Amino acid sequence: MRRTILCLCVGLLAACTSVKTDTLYLVSPHIQSVSGQPAYTPTEAIGFAFYASSTSWAPASYAQAEAGVLENLRTGELRGYNLHSELDTAGKISFRLTSSPAILVVCDPINRLYAWREVSVPENLPQMLLPVYFRLWRTQSLYTDSGWTVVNDFTEESETQSLELPLRSMDDL
Repeated sequence: MRRTILCLCVGLLAACTSVKTDTLYLVSPHIQSVSGQPAYTPTEAIGFAFYASSTSWAPASYAQAEAGVLENLRTGELRGYNLHSELDTAGKISFRLTSSPAILVVCDPINRLYAWREVSVPENLPQMLLPVYFRLWRTQSLYTDSGWTVVNDFTEESETQSLELPLRSMDDL
């Protein structure tokens, strides 16, 4: 009888100390139009999750982010997403992740912005909320905010950087 009780206690102890790596990530996108003003939840947003490391993979453009594609930073190889999600009625994009590292990508198709970040799945944490802020008033084409890399490929700054202006001599003026 004692052995049976002892075996049950050992079994119960082992069951109670099991480690789970299964976390529901709830990404909460917000848009802030003017600095200092309240942010609002967008009416549309899409998200993708990739089991990959940001040391080797990232979306290289808005088109790639919107299509759910990452590019290898060294080779240029492309790969598709592991998980896809859209904005739910509560204003969240959800992903159930089970291994690390993972890259989350969120797109705002109305303002044509995207953000991405690497996450690690914590042990024994069933749910994690991650807000991401798209700050429309920011003039930089690339900035970081709360662990997210936010990209706006369509700002005046990014368009100016991509323009190649012809050189003119003083005689042309």
